[in-house]
Amino acid sequence: MKKFICMALVLCMMSMSLAFGETAVTLKLNGDYIKSDQNHLLIEDVIYVEASALTKALGGTISWNELLRIAKIEYEDHVIELQIDNDTARINGQFTKLSHQPILVNHKTMVPLDLFESYFDLETVYDEKMYILNLTKTGYTVPEDFIETKSYSEEDFYWLAKIVTVESGSQDYEMALAIANTVLNRVKDERFPNTVEEVIFQIDRYVQFPPAHKSSFKTLEPSDMAIKAASQALEGVNNIGYSLYFNNAPFKSKSEDLIRIIHGEYFYE
Repeated sequence: MKKFICMALVLCMMSMSLAFGETAVTLKLNGDYIKSDQNHLLIEDVIYVEASALTKALGGTISWNELLRIAKIEYEDHVIELQIDNDTARINGQFTKLSHQPILVNHKTMVPLDLFESYFDLETVYDEKMYILNLTKTGYTVPEDFIETKSYSEEDFYWLAKIVTVESGSQDYEMALAIANTVLNRVKDERFPNTVEEVIFQIDRYVQFPPAHKSSFKTLEPSDMAIKAASQALEGVNNIGYSLYFNNAPFKSKSEDLIRIIHGEYFYE
């Protein structure tokens, strides 16, 4: 039976795609991953957090007025009313100018991070290379109901970023993301091994990923582009569907299974 990563990836692949210029951000609160139905996002150097997920994880409440498109957050002594696409909020009865407008993504209210920093007493550290937002609230314990157990490990991330580095070379991000997702698709497919490491080192009649068998591979440092692609793919961002194979020349026997060609690389089911 495939590991839990398989089920989680299936769910993620159903609908997660990002608009141009958006990057998924992983959020941790006091060291715990927080459950969310919508990726937190980096858009033009601004981090937007999914308001409902973080508010509830911090012990607050949130309600939604569909007619007025207003999200109302209540936390400790604060009442924060945010209208979508309006950079003026009503906070504790006073109208307050926001740094950026709240936005709606997949029916979820996304709020600029600095609002939570100001009213929720949070310390923030953002890892720009790994796309991880670490939030700290002193003396607070996150309720277990709001903690997410990630379906992947740091080791999965490490191996995935390395294989993407050598397989994508100097090509663009779209190709790197497609390669990352192809590897993850194999992890969840019954015909292939159960882990990222086992997939990339697999020998089944043929060596599946030749660059992984070079002596330099294990000491290779992943590129920044590969790190981003691995991070996004593991968070469910998929640009290649259920691709299981790729090659720099077409497979004559799989012409009907072709999904997409990216910079001369052929991706197949």
